[in-house]
Amino acid sequence: MCGTSSHDLFPEKDSNTATGKSLTRNWTMKAALEQHQLVGREGAMSEVIKLIREEGDRLHVISVWGMGGMGKTTLVRSVYGSEELSGMFQKRAWVTILHPFNREQFFRSLAMQLHSDDTGKDVSLMGDGTEKRLQVMEIADLIKETFRLLDRLTYLIVLDDLSSNTEWDSIIPHFPKDEMTSRIIITTREASVASRCSKKYKLRSLGDDAALDLFKKKV
Repeated sequence: MCGTSSHDLFPEKDSNTATGKSLTRNWTMKAALEQHQLVGREGAMSEVIKLIREEGDRLHVISVWGMGGMGKTTLVRSVYGSEELSGMFQKRAWVTILHPFNREQFFRSLAMQLHSDDTGKDVSLMGDGTEKRLQVMEIADLIKETFRLLDRLTYLIVLDDLSSNTEWDSIIPHFPKDEMTSRIIITTREASVASRCSKKYKLRSLGDDAALDLFKKKV
């Protein structure tokens, strides 16, 4: 035993500790990267929030669009969690569009989020059979369930990375269009998709000063 180290005695503990540190480091790096992407975007964030808060008692679809890698998702995530929008909507959900697009998978994910939002508890923890019921629903029933959960309520839905008019036609027509102050935000690279939105914000490249500030923060 004299030549046995604590690492030999407790290898799993050391391994778990190392894994935990690695995960923490990865999350820290991710958070730092997102903060870097927001440098110089304060004006953009304010403009998008302004579009959302503009008066209008009907559904508005807002596009945040531009080339890939410009930070559209990071910008909208910050808007989504901003204090300025706190309490403005009765329902919220964020769905990243997977490619190839699967409409049934999309509406199932959305319905599960809306159920969770309704109770404040993740749908998998409800214990009332909701998750199982949604898992076996056909697409027509999932669309009806989504409509039911949003009908006559104000809602904020983010559709991240909507990439085609086909996806638009498979999703947007199925949202309630009551005279309520509801908003759908779309991030996209496609001008043809952005052009179909009632409000548009094009995310442009950072100016020289902001880009230099971003570079300094990264190094």
